[in-house]
Amino acid sequence: MQKQTGIVEANPAVTKGQEPSDKIQLQARLVSMTVTVLDPFGRFVTGLTKRNFEVFDDGVRQEIAFTTSPGEIMSRVIFVKAKGSTALYDGVYLGLEKARQGRHHKKALLIISDGEENNSRYNGRELREMLKESDVAVYSIGISQLYAGMGTLQSLSAWSGGMAFAPGDEPQTRDIYTRIALMLRHQYAIGFYPTDATSSIDWHKVRINISAPRGLGLLALNYKKGYRSFGK
Repeated sequence: MQKQTGIVEANPAVTKGQEPSDKIQLQARLVSMTVTVLDPFGRFVTGLTKRNFEVFDDGVRQEIAFTTSPGEIMSRVIFVKAKGSTALYDGVYLGLEKARQGRHHKKALLIISDGEENNSRYNGRELREMLKESDVAVYSIGISQLYAGMGTLQSLSAWSGGMAFAPGDEPQTRDIYTRIALMLRHQYAIGFYPTDATSSIDWHKVRINISAPRGLGLLALNYKKGYRSFGK
């Protein structure tokens, strides 16, 4: 049986058969997931509503509180000249902190790097935990064909629910900037209040299913695959 969640407080007035100290207060935190939906041709799918989505928290179906497709988030990319050693993890950490200060509910961080890491104070484990707990999606553009470096960027993006790209030349890089901007404009924000707010599980696994309208074919979803328990 699915429990109701929210914040509820009993009427201060004492009813018959009720002790003055009796109070019901159920508390839950909203979990928000950013979802990108693509059709078989890699095109963004828009116009869906919460009736098209199903959300499962550790296998338990959740009631969706709201579903929105936001407007323009990223309007331009600022280029800077890179120099010195590659403190990639430190750079991502500082970028996350800066993004958290933004006034928009939805936040994203763009990394343009070769993925090499050799001069950071933070290590991969620390950054992974921060990315998994953060509400900032990381999108990476690899500027090197080195497998190790691209693997690092793919991991950083996957931990956050974002995506990584490996363009082969400058024109492809410009196309990716446009694609990322379009992606941010056409994503869905899906929220739910966990039905098991008192769970002792540290990391909750989230699965999102989609019921596609006829004619769209098999759709692909990209989203963060879990969240940290609020009490941890």
